[in-house]
Amino acid sequence: MSGRRKRTDEEPSDGPLSDHRLLGRFIDHDDEDAFAELVSRYCGLVMGVCRRVLRDEQTAEDAFQATFLVLARQAAKIRRRSSPAGWLYAVAYRTARRAGAKRLRRREEPLKDEMPTTEDTLAEVASRFEQELLDEELQRLPAKYREPLVLRYLLGKSNEEVACELGLAVGVVEGRLKRGKDRLRVRLARRGIGLGGVLAAVGMSSTAAETATADWLVAATVEAASAFRSGAKPGGSDSQTAIELAEKELAVSTSTITTSGVAAALVVAGLALGLAGEGSRDVARAQAPEIRATAATALPAALLAQAVVDQQTTPPPEDLIDMRSQVPAELRITETLKAPTELEFIETPLVDVVDFLKDMHAVEIQFDARAIDDIGIPIDTPITKNLKGLSLKSSLRLMLRDLDLSYVVRDEVLLITSREAADAMMETHVYSLHRLAGFESDALAEVIENSIRPDTWVTGEPFAAVNTLPGCLVITQSQQAHEEIADLLRQLETLDSTSHSKSR
Repeated sequence: MSGRRKRTDEEPSDGPLSDHRLLGRFIDHDDEDAFAELVSRYCGLVMGVCRRVLRDEQTAEDAFQATFLVLARQAAKIRRRSSPAGWLYAVAYRTARRAGAKRLRRREEPLKDEMPTTEDTLAEVASRFEQELLDEELQRLPAKYREPLVLRYLLGKSNEEVACELGLAVGVVEGRLKRGKDRLRVRLARRGIGLGGVLAAVGMSSTAAETATADWLVAATVEAASAFRSGAKPGGSDSQTAIELAEKELAVSTSTITTSGVAAALVVAGLALGLAGEGSRDVARAQAPEIRATAATALPAALLAQAVVDQQTTPPPEDLIDMRSQVPAELRITETLKAPTELEFIETPLVDVVDFLKDMHAVEIQFDARAIDDIGIPIDTPITKNLKGLSLKSSLRLMLRDLDLSYVVRDEVLLITSREAADAMMETHVYSLHRLAGFESDALAEVIENSIRPDTWVTGEPFAAVNTLPGCLVITQSQQAHEEIADLLRQLETLDSTSHSKSR
């Protein structure tokens, strides 16, 4: 990180570089100037949250430095469609919370821009408390809502700038801002706090923190980050405290990734042993630790009993994976989605695109007006797409994804709705395993939970679950998740058949 690279001819010289361009320079070329620009650009955001959480100047400075030390090590892990600002905000909050445990070891000092006593002390304390609660509730939001809110209200960016930063359409950003604010409003209302005033106060807090952050601290942070990235540990008790906080954050994030990786590896190992026969399964049970993170919650007893009866009395269909029956109209739509189509539109309103597809494929398509209105996407939003040689299903997904929309086959129509609404429409399917006899149902359940939308099982909203029964799995999930589950089980069926053929 010691080398400084000059601007190349290909890079614009008439304006500030984007966050991702700065990250690219830093990651690819150890450009210290690029890293220093990121620190300067977001010093107010990071120091603001550190000061709100900690209320101690020295500890806030330690957490501030630690946040950027983590950035120096993990810059390459920030995804293209993730906001560096949103990422820094989340790391700063977690780091500040950890630093709070160390604060009691030091003598607390008032923040430099605060008066020790005023006539409005009670009001100030209440305001600070409300701001802390807002930070807490912001952290609990999914990243897709938190990041636009941070960019829009804590950094004061316009909707267009937020859209550019996140690589999304402006309408999608507006929808996510609306939904994020609605969630925050409800959560804060439960704690007796109104959203409007506290959101403005937090934004001003970040601006004040930027002004109050000394140039020496920014420079010291850049220097410490340079040493930290190279593996060196600069001297000084203050730098050492920041390093300890940074290493704790890195250890926690690395531990999370490693744990999920180990779980997946053990599941795969279990499947491999399953193919080898019952004797190998007994060895696996004896040697492998219990790795299933979530217990399947029982479905209503009547449903489970009926699933067992159906499994025992109903002759299995040709497609032995998903045994869910569909009414003729929905079955026809499902088959139509597999048919090839062509989308060639330039600035064509979405509603006209849908009408074209309805006529072309003779399928009934409707808009979920309430869900689409909730995210602020007009049905006359212009579409520009040129897709050929793809199925209608893939083409729809690619087109709708850019607008934060999705579709489901429901109530005998193909319903275009928001992605959030689609994920909330849970269905319970029964999956036959009689052609997957080489696999244990518990192991298959683990594979599904680790491979298909792993963040939704048990802790998701709404509730999703896998239940194992003799010879089948009973799974509650969204429609698109069920499609992914069926595809995965068919792949495993092929693997099982191939393994048995080779063993003969």
